Parts: sequence; structure tokens; C-alpha cells
Amino acid sequence: RNNTAPGAPPAYFRAWLFNITNLHDVRQGAKPILEQVGPYVYRAYHERHQVMWSGDARVHFKDYTYFKLDRNLTTADPDAPIATFNMPLLGVLAALHGNVSPRLVPFVDLLMHVLASYKEEGVHGLFAVRNATELLWG
Repeated sequence: RNNTAPGAPPAYFRAWLFNITNLHDVRQGAKPILEQVGPYVYRAYHERHQVMWSGDARVHFKDYTYFKLDRNLTTADPDAPIATFNMPLLGVLAALHGNVSPRLVPFVDLLMHVLASYKEEGVHGLFAVRNATELLWG
């Protein structure tokens, strides 16, 4: 149902993230120290468009959902950098490790070592430094 009509109750999406505060030390083998940041609060808007009734008493519609940051309820800066694990890369490496022939595991380990040293803006091998908006919404 639409929640954009006047008087409709609001729906919210809340998220908390974890920032690695000792990233340099973690790269040297130290245990990560995590700081919880947030909440980041987004108002969820749900709209239904092109609502049509079919001849067999079914309703058809296109559902559209979008989110807007609610700065009054958000306690953290959504543009502040957050150091975290590079989850897409770790997911690919885990999938490779679990699905390759045992004789290829050393090559996957070598690939992981090479990728761990890869650096570009915001990506540092197994780690990524992004702001909350990038981490939550891509």
C-alpha cells in the first residue's frame, strides 16, 4: 500500500555499520578494533502505480520503493569514511576456495595474497574505505 499519502504512517530503515579503527595495525596482523557507527535512518516510501483490476478479480500494479535519509533521526555523518572488510572480494575468494579442485587451492591462495595487496582509491585489498551511503546503497 502507498505510504506517501497525507496522514499515512511512515516506514523507516535503520542501519548500523562497523568501522575498523586500527586498519594499519590490522594489515600488520593485529586483531581489528571495531567501532559501531549509526544509526543511519532512512524514510522508506512505497508507492503503487498502474493499478489495474483484471477480469478474474486480481489486482495488478507496479510497486516502487525508494529511501531518503532522515537527517533528524540519523546520528552519524553519512559522508564520513568507514574502514571495513571488502565483502565482495571476500565472498568471491570464499566461493573459489570452496569450489575448486584441491590441487588449485594453492593458486587461489596466491590470488588472495596478490589481491590483498591491491590498492586503488577507497579499496585496499581485503579492506575498503567508503562512506555509509556507498556501503549501504552502492
